[in-house]
Amino acid sequence: MRFDDSFNIVYPSWASFSYTWERLPSLLDDPLVSVHAKHYPYDWQRMGYSRITNNYSLHDGPFGNGIIRYDPSKLVDTEKKDAWLPIIVLGSEATLETPPGIPKFEWRDFRVSYLSPKPSDEERLGLKKQKNDPMPYFSVETWPGMELSAMVCLGFTKKARLGAELREFPLWLRAWELKAELWDEDKPPCAAVVEKFFAKWELKDTWYFVGTAGCDAGLFLAILVYLGGYLRSRRPQLKSVHMVTTLTTEVRMCSKWNPQKLR
Repeated sequence: MRFDDSFNIVYPSWASFSYTWERLPSLLDDPLVSVHAKHYPYDWQRMGYSRITNNYSLHDGPFGNGIIRYDPSKLVDTEKKDAWLPIIVLGSEATLETPPGIPKFEWRDFRVSYLSPKPSDEERLGLKKQKNDPMPYFSVETWPGMELSAMVCLGFTKKARLGAELREFPLWLRAWELKAELWDEDKPPCAAVVEKFFAKWELKDTWYFVGTAGCDAGLFLAILVYLGGYLRSRRPQLKSVHMVTTLTTEVRMCSKWNPQKLR
């Protein structure tokens, strides 16, 4: 698998903004005429933003909302390939956050972020405690011989029975046209790299899923962020989601990041 040039923005299933998922096509196609652009009365072209807005695709999630994916190589009228004008719509009510566990300085390696609601005025003033986003930690690990496949590991802080959500996890992946199945035998050999990574996370239970990687690594990680956020919102004991594959794109591995420094 490889990370291609596309940026992936996850609109979590638990998120709610005035720009609903259904309205996004019209808003992203012509962001400057939307009410959301009034938050930022700037000369966007002078700031280096591209006028090209039709370089994106929307991938529906099985639990509402989904993934926004745009191709920066098509922004031929600017040198700033991350200066995508529709961001002004998304940024009017949300910040683009790096998935927990992915070091922020490595964001450009993975090109995956998610929409996190901006804090309210009361939260900014400290009058109200800001809630953490229901997101687990994520890691991307490499293992030789898995060019066309990927393993997904779900780590829990409590014993996790094989309930409906875990049984249906492969079906959730298939909703994105990714084939997967529960690994119900002994732990797969590639599990070793994951176990070393979360040894200090005090996980009580893990479940493994192995499937065929039918997309690039960036979209696969974005899908896991979407599904991990959905599952964490329903099962708070889910602490981590790990993706193991063979990467043909050179990135700085998350395993070099100290898990103890995570919030």
